[in-house]
Formats: sequence, structure tokens, C-alpha cells
Amino acid sequence: NLNLERNTIDTAIGYNRLISVEQGSDSTVLTMKSNIISNYKKYSDKESAVVYSTAKINNLIGNTISTTDSRVFDLSCYSGCTFTNNIIKDASHFQNGCGLNFAGKGKSTDGLTMSNCIFSNCTADSESIFILNGLDDQLEIFNVTFMDCVRNLDKENGYMIGIYTSKDNIHLTFKQCHFINLESNAKGGG
Repeated sequence: NLNLERNTIDTAIGYNRLISVEQGSDSTVLTMKSNIISNYKKYSDKESAVVYSTAKINNLIGNTISTTDSRVFDLSCYSGCTFTNNIIKDASHFQNGCGLNFAGKGKSTDGLTMSNCIFSNCTADSESIFILNGLDDQLEIFNVTFMDCVRNLDKENGYMIGIYTSKDNIHLTFKQCHFINLESNAKGGG
């Protein structure tokens, strides 16, 4: 388990991950609360992340992460994740999901809680703000602000947010969210 609370990291250069929780047991927990991370740069052309986790439970609460050329949160699972009161700003990534990437569901029986966050000035080639793969239950995204984000317009069609389901009849609700000054070149919407 890894617990990070009230830390400040300013100006760091890394290979492909600044914080990493990997190959944990079925009870591994990552907790990050009230941290400030700014100016993280990678020195390779490989895919990179500020925070990478394969933990069963991810508690990401009240963090501010800004000014990075890497994906901010790269998480193997959305189940058992609490993602609240986080601010992600000035992030860019050459692939998708520069703010937040969920690779799949995971093993936790708890769902995803996502509320009271801000994604500002996030830029990527596709799904520039966040991507969630394998959603198989209802999801409500509450009071999240998406602002000043651009999907790389030089690339093929792509979206601002990508949520991909693994079952039919999934209900996704954006409640009291704010979508401000977003730019995408997707033919069917952003």
C-alpha cells in the first residue's frame, strides 16, 4: 500500500512514471490526498504518467497536478476508485486520456465515485480529457468542470471524453457538470 498526503513535488524529470504502484495483491490500496505536483517532464518518447497504479483501490482526493507533458492518472481499474476534489490543469499527452485513464474495471465490487473535479487545459491526440474502458454499471459524474481543453486537431477524428461500455443499457449521468470552451474535430460530437 502507498499513502501520500499533503506533499509538494515541484519540477521533476522522469523516465515514464513519477509515482507508481505496480503488481500489488488483491488488497493493494493507493491513497493520495491533498498533494500538489507541478512541472513533471518526461525525458523519453515513451508513454508516461505522473501517477500509475494497478492497485485494487485508488483513493485520489484533493490533489492538484499541473504543467506536465505526461498522462496525469493512469489507472488499471475504475472499480474501487474515489476520484474527488482533484484539479488537473495544463496537461498534455501524445496519446489519449491525458487527464485520467482507466484501462478497465478491476476486481473491486465498489464502483467509481467521480465528483467535484476540474480538468483545465488538457490536450491529447484522442479522448483528451479522460477515458474509461469496460464500464459495466451505472455511473454518475457529479459537479465536474471540463474547461479550455483541446483534442489535438492535427490528428484523425477523436473525442474529448471516451467512455466505453462492456454491457448494453448502461446509464451514464453527468449531473451539475460544466463544459466550457472545449474544442474537438470529432464528426459525431466531442
